[in-house]
Parts: sequence; C-alpha cells; structure tokens
Amino acid sequence: MKAYVTSPTVEIAGGGAQLVMASVTRLNGYDGDIALVVDALPEGMRAESDGMQTADGVSSALIAIVASTAVIPGKYPVSVRAIGFGVPDASVALSVEVSPAGTPVYTLEARPISAYQGASTVVRASIDRGANTKSVPVTLTATAVPNGVGVLLYPETNVAAITTMTVVVGPGVPLGQYAITLRGVSVGLPDRVATIPLTVLSKP
Repeated sequence: MKAYVTSPTVEIAGGGAQLVMASVTRLNGYDGDIALVVDALPEGMRAESDGMQTADGVSSALIAIVASTAVIPGKYPVSVRAIGFGVPDASVALSVEVSPAGTPVYTLEARPISAYQGASTVVRASIDRGANTKSVPVTLTATAVPNGVGVLLYPETNVAAITTMTVVVGPGVPLGQYAITLRGVSVGLPDRVATIPLTVLSKP
C-alpha cells in the first residue's frame, strides 16, 4: 500500500475543525479492508473519518481534524497511517497548524479521480471554511495539469462549499497515475493547494 494526502498541511483555528483527504493506493492486488488512523495527535486534538471509498485500486476518506481551544497554537507533526490485514502499514506525514481561536481559515480538498482515455468525468472540489469565513469568496485555478488533460471549474469563484470540476482526458494520454494541482486564492487569507491523484484508464 502507498498512502498520501491531497494537502500536506491543514490549518485549524482553536475550537474548530478542518478536513484533509487521505488516500491509499492498493498494491499487488490487495483487496482487503483498510483502516486509517492519525498518529501523534497532541492532547486536545482528535481525528474523525467518514469511512473509506474505493475506486480503481485507490481507497480514500475524508478525515476531520478537530482542535479544542485548549490546544496551544503552533505546528504539530502527525502522520496518517493506513492499516490492512496481512500487508505492511503505509504512512504519510501531515503538518497540523493550530491558529488562535477566531483566525480565518479554509481548506481545499477533492477525492481521487479516475477517467477513461478520450472521456471526461465530473467530481467535486470541497472548500471547507471556518465559522468566520463562510461567506468569503475563494477562487480556484488548476495550476498543474498533465499533458492532454483539461480541467474546467465551475464556478471558479465560489462562496459556497462545492466547486464542480470537469476533467477531460484526451485519447492519447498514456495509462497511469498522474496528479492535478488546485490552488485556492482568497483576499486576506493564505493560498491553499491540493494535489488530486488522477488515474487514466483504458477505454472499455
């Protein structure tokens, strides 16, 4: 197994929560159950998962990292670990940045994408805001896209929680795994970047 997260850093305001997308590529035909745990969380912080979804050999889950107001602001290195019966664990590093309560924050996430050569697929990019940034517009752009692949975002500037992402794969794109990088920009807030895995499949 190989584990990865779409964003290497998640920022949380004290007393709040933020989402991170964790994914696991299944290797050597492994098709058993996979559980995700977050190791080395400091006292006052916890992780909750929405359960795994699997498509084309990649399992993914949204993990909510929750920080109480008792957590001291700062950076905390943790790790997301995938556990499967009879196979070695797979871990990926994650930096959790805790800001003082009330700090405006948001995260940007999307599940892994699978698409056939010469076809398109529609997925959702999630903009997860803190309580005091619910109405702040976020503009999304695709800043790194594989050759032969197109990405359409609607709406590009969003005050809601979801932007629809249409991924168009040209017929000549070789089979394999790639990555699409999304950047979120909002006035007065740090940019957010998410790296979304893309698997190109042979047309049935």
